[in-house]
Amino acid sequence: MPPLPFHLEPTQFLLLVVAAFFIGGAKTGLSGIGILAVPIFASVFDPFTSAGLLLPTLIVADVTAVIAWRRHGDQKKLWPMVPWVLAGTAICSYVLWLGHQENSRLAFFDHYLKQLLGLLILAMLGLSIWKNGIEEWLRDHPHAAPATGFVAGIATTMNAAGPVMNLYLLAQKLPKEAFVGTGAWFFLVLNCAKVPILGVATHTLTLETLWLTLALAPAVLLGCWLGFILVKKIPENGFQISVRILVLIAGLKLVCW
Repeated sequence: MPPLPFHLEPTQFLLLVVAAFFIGGAKTGLSGIGILAVPIFASVFDPFTSAGLLLPTLIVADVTAVIAWRRHGDQKKLWPMVPWVLAGTAICSYVLWLGHQENSRLAFFDHYLKQLLGLLILAMLGLSIWKNGIEEWLRDHPHAAPATGFVAGIATTMNAAGPVMNLYLLAQKLPKEAFVGTGAWFFLVLNCAKVPILGVATHTLTLETLWLTLALAPAVLLGCWLGFILVKKIPENGFQISVRILVLIAGLKLVCW
C-alpha cells in the first residue's frame, strides 16, 4: 500500500473517506449532508487548513454532479449572484487570514462567525416554513440574488454555503432535478473561483493535496452515484422536506460547533 497523504493514520484517512462520501452524496441530491464533512476534515487537520484541503475534493464532486445533471441546470438564476459571492468570499477569507495571525485580535472571528451563520440559516428556515413572505422575497426581489450571493460567499469560506443556497433554490420552486442541477453549476463555478483565494490564504495547493484528492475520489464518486439514484426515487414533496431537514441539521451543527 502506498504511503497515505500528509502522513495520516489509517483511522484518520478512513474518516476522510466517510467525509468524501458525504460530499459526493450532497452534490448529486442529498443536499445538506455535505456539511457533515466539514467537521470531519477539521478534526483531522486544523480548521483553517482543512478549508483549503477540502476544496479540490469538492470540485471533483461538483464536476461529477454537473455531468450527471447537465440537462437540468438553470444557470440564468445564478449569474447575478456570482460577483457578490466572490466579494463575500474574498472579504471573509481575508478577515479569517488576519484572525489566524499571531496575537491577532480577530482570532475569535472564526468561531463566532460559524455560530452567527448557523443562527441566520435557522432563522431563514423558520421563516420559510411559517411565512411565505421570505420565499416570495427570495424569488422576486431584485436584491435577493445579491444578498444571498454575499451571504453564500461568506459561508463558503467555511464550506457551509450549501444550506444558504438550498433555501434560495427552494424559494425558486424548481423541480427536484432542476434544483440539484442548478446547485451543481453554482458550486462548480464558486469552488473553482475559490482556488486562488483559499489556496493563497491557506497555502494548501501542493502535490500532496492532489494526492489526497485522488485518494478520496472513489468515495466521492460512490456518494455521487448514490445521491443520483436516490433523488430519482424520492417524490417531489419528500425531496423538499428532506432538504429542509438537512438544512436544519446543518444550521444546528454550525451553532453548536
